[in-house]
Amino acid sequence: MGFWKDYFINNNGIDRSSFEELFVCSECFDDAGLIEFLRKEARSNRCDYCGASASLDIAASVADLVRYMEECLFQDYGDAVDNLPYESAEGGYQGLHWNTAELLSQQVGLSLPKDVKDRLFFDICRALGDRAWCESNPFGLNQREVLDFSWREFCEVVKHRSRFLFIKEKGDGEILKPDEMLDAIGEFCRSAELLKILPSTTHLFRAREEQNAEGWSWPAPQFPASYK
Repeated sequence: MGFWKDYFINNNGIDRSSFEELFVCSECFDDAGLIEFLRKEARSNRCDYCGASASLDIAASVADLVRYMEECLFQDYGDAVDNLPYESAEGGYQGLHWNTAELLSQQVGLSLPKDVKDRLFFDICRALGDRAWCESNPFGLNQREVLDFSWREFCEVVKHRSRFLFIKEKGDGEILKPDEMLDAIGEFCRSAELLKILPSTTHLFRAREEQNAEGWSWPAPQFPASYK
């Protein structure tokens, strides 16, 4: 019983044994994260969905894929049974919720470019289980609200309380502290590839707009004599 007990614990009580020997390749997906996972975890040289084959392993098991998808989904969503009140007289769960197919198609926007007959989509839904999903914190701030309120608080701190040192600043519930907001901004810049490393010999000049009687004008930059 030890093996099956551990198996069901690791699969949140869902029987995914029939998906352990079904394999899918990265070409069946558009999502960059899922593509990377499938390429990394490939252990079959044939895809059971698009029919692609190769001399090397190109496909991972659907069970492994779904376990990874479940881990990712639980970062933003949860089981309604654990997060929402239930009133049978009022129609069930009291709050916004979705079944697995609705979550993947309407909320996540899962794209399966080669899944013409929806076989892969419904296999993923079956492997994730027939469950009701909701936001992970349905009665709290959503991610956009957290960032919005955190940015306002960050601006208030920088303008009126502390320009550089945030040690004394404390968090306020779900709102990010100023140093956490800086980390979030830095992570966004890195993920959006907005950072660029410049050579140590790069010359930088500070410019400022000036307004005269005729309107806006931009004075010609004054380069140092040593600049080439």
